[in-house]
Amino acid sequence: MTEICLRGLSFLVAKSSDDLVQSADIATKLGISPTYLSKAFQPLALNGILRSVRGRNGGWILAVDPATTPLARVIEILEPGGRWKKCVIGNSSCADETACPFHFTWKATVDEFCKILDRTMIVGLADFLPPHEPTRS
Repeated sequence: MTEICLRGLSFLVAKSSDDLVQSADIATKLGISPTYLSKAFQPLALNGILRSVRGRNGGWILAVDPATTPLARVIEILEPGGRWKKCVIGNSSCADETACPFHFTWKATVDEFCKILDRTMIVGLADFLPPHEPTRS
């Protein structure tokens, strides 16, 4: 779901922040159903990142300024409690005192990645759009 949301957000931020983008258009670009897209986007709507517009011409619109909203906020909504930061080999108790063989390397990597997420605004997701497919004749 996190991947779907980030890819979907990349399409939204590439548009004007006032543009409504239809669910079907985003879903087609992602190769998923509009229903699955709506399910994936729901946490972002419930937490004020997106706004959904219902109806025949409904879709999604950004509810925040993408230039001032850090990607860290989005990740925390999609991966609550930092579950992606947990021990890479699955230990339930992995801390400095009870470190697994990867603990200190993983901890340093996660700390650096968190800093990157804090200083990366969601507007930067537009840079990760897939290349345009050539038009077929």
